[in-house]
Amino acid sequence: MTTSNVATMADRTMLVSMSRHIAGFSKKDKTATAQLLAANNARKGAAVVTKSVLEGCPQLKACQDQYNLLHREHVRMTKPFNDTPLRVLFCAMFPEYNSIMTGHINTYYALADTFAASYQFEKHEAEHVQGDLYKESDYPAVDVIRAKFSVELEYYPMPREDHWALDISNDITDELTTQFKINMQKAEATIYKDIYGDVFTRLGNMSKQMGEYDKKLSSESKRRPAIYDSLVTHIIDIADVMQKCNPNGDPDMDRMRIDILNAMRGVTTEGLHASQDLRTRTKVAVDDILAGLPNF
Repeated sequence: MTTSNVATMADRTMLVSMSRHIAGFSKKDKTATAQLLAANNARKGAAVVTKSVLEGCPQLKACQDQYNLLHREHVRMTKPFNDTPLRVLFCAMFPEYNSIMTGHINTYYALADTFAASYQFEKHEAEHVQGDLYKESDYPAVDVIRAKFSVELEYYPMPREDHWALDISNDITDELTTQFKINMQKAEATIYKDIYGDVFTRLGNMSKQMGEYDKKLSSESKRRPAIYDSLVTHIIDIADVMQKCNPNGDPDMDRMRIDILNAMRGVTTEGLHASQDLRTRTKVAVDDILAGLPNF
């Protein structure tokens, strides 16, 4: 992989961590567990009764869905930083990340408020759902529950080689510096691997669908093969990531990004449905890019 004399990764990136919390409503029931074990002549530990104490609550389900969306969007717009909980956020991606994540966090808090407002009603409904499994102690006060919904984003500068303290011996400083360089090289390689892995997956999906479309079209099935809009948009999205999240301005990655955009020029879901020639040309272009992917 070729590198150029452009700004280093430390100049182009920062680190971000996201901590998110949600109230849990799955409870282990010792009494029901003991009854189940006794009824089946089973030993202790052979089974455990876990109950969902707010099963079917739509307001809680909305919070859970948004909680999961926060993680997906955080991962989509950042890259791994070796094996740490921190993620690499490229400066070029920061405005988009900050805007989207702020919106998702605000939505999460609004949904949590809606859930809190409905909590007492849902708690009474749970008496009918739980039957004899219902226990008042499974339901804390609403202010305790609301406090369990939170999200925190924390930003940190990307560490640099020259940040080491100067009041330690040169031997130790040299050792730390050497290990730091190794770790940062690993971090860069991890980012490239992550990006190229997405390229392989998304272009691979396109190639597979284009290769199978006409076979399905000519089969006895009466259903027209599906090509979803996301098939094209996901590839455009990864090209955008390659532009904004190129650790050291690698020209090979930039050339591949341009090749991807050229391959997708004029390609639409409707066009792929309508034209066998477009499907064939798109598959050839995508396969050529796949063949040029670096090995990791």
